[in-house]
Amino acid sequence: MEDLRPGEEGVLAIALFYMGELCYKGIVVPKDNELAEKHWLRGAMIKKDPVTGLHYYGSVECQTALGMFYSNPEFLDMKKAFKWHKRAQESGSVISEGALGVMYLYGLGTEENLQLAYHYLTNAASYGNTYAKGYLAAYYYKRQMYDRTVATGRELAAVQDCKPLAKAEGCPVEHVKRGVSMGCFYLALCSQYGYAMIQDKALAQKLIKKAIELSPDVAYDLHAKAILGIA
Repeated sequence: MEDLRPGEEGVLAIALFYMGELCYKGIVVPKDNELAEKHWLRGAMIKKDPVTGLHYYGSVECQTALGMFYSNPEFLDMKKAFKWHKRAQESGSVISEGALGVMYLYGLGTEENLQLAYHYLTNAASYGNTYAKGYLAAYYYKRQMYDRTVATGRELAAVQDCKPLAKAEGCPVEHVKRGVSMGCFYLALCSQYGYAMIQDKALAQKLIKKAIELSPDVAYDLHAKAILGIA
């Protein structure tokens, strides 16, 4: 990196991000998680401070990739995930901003902080992040803010195709499906019990079905919590 000319850091960082993606997904090259991690770490710290000469975090894509990488159950390290999502958020990543909101909401990799959770989730949602909107629906429902739950849930339930949204937001389609699934589930609860909307049990069943189709793991987990009264 010492031989890079001004402006070349960005080009190398982009290359390192895509090299990491190819290794992680096993596209063109054999799947190699360790090498993917190395590429992303290098890209995330590629810039050099002109005064101190020290390298510091640079590529926002690599930073977000690392946040997701360390959130994966196979490589789980929530403190590292929080560290990289925080740096990516500071670099302007809406995806990582939504992730930070969730981490503060549940105390993952950091201390639980509902004020910060709400701040990051609402900000990410304002930029169209579907993942953040799903967790906002959960946030609103748990605090009996049913009018907001219904409004957010209806917006998410109206989504018909998650792939274009994922492409537009620059995030995995699974994240979009998770957000929409959560919105459908919490809207279903409001419909089932008549919270801030006319009670409609048939609609609730349709919404639950859609939630399960989009993200079975999320829907079944939320359903189990609803039965226990902790959804």
